[in-house]
Amino acid sequence: LVAQAPLDVLVFGGTSASFLHGTAWDRMLVGHFEEWSGLAGRCTTTSTASIAALKAVGAGPISLVTPYRQEVIDRASRFFGENGHPVVASVGLGITSDRELAEVPLERVFDLAVETDTDQSSAVFISCTNFASVGAIAALEAELGKPVISAVQASFWYALQMAGVRAARPGFGALLEDRLDPDATGARA
Repeated sequence: LVAQAPLDVLVFGGTSASFLHGTAWDRMLVGHFEEWSGLAGRCTTTSTASIAALKAVGAGPISLVTPYRQEVIDRASRFFGENGHPVVASVGLGITSDRELAEVPLERVFDLAVETDTDQSSAVFISCTNFASVGAIAALEAELGKPVISAVQASFWYALQMAGVRAARPGFGALLEDRLDPDATGARA
């Protein structure tokens, strides 16, 4: 069915579903989506997009903000660490219900990010595509003085990069303000 749709890019929008089994699993998912959709070079996952976004902002070690339970945080830490972004601080809310994930107020996400940030982290990553975050990114960057990347923001940004759309989208953090070197993104346009 996907192959019949007039798509420019396909993004699998499940953060933990794409990082849970590691980098090789994530790459395998991208390969399967390319094969199934016929969109070679134009498929990604949220995890792949997040790594590209962290690279684009020049991030190294990160603080990780999640709604997850500890087991999933541990797997996220392993995934980001093996991709050049060691997790120096993390937090999770222990939520397992999709409905409950979507009900976390934006203010709570903001507070979690501020509380979890450390001097050792070069950026803050807010995981989970069902976790409200985009509306807080610009304010968090102003508060923390460093890049803040969220799973939803990274997925949207990377899809635009892959589709060849290069235009500023102010108000959603440095990643979407088009101040970055497009060659640093790793996007395949």
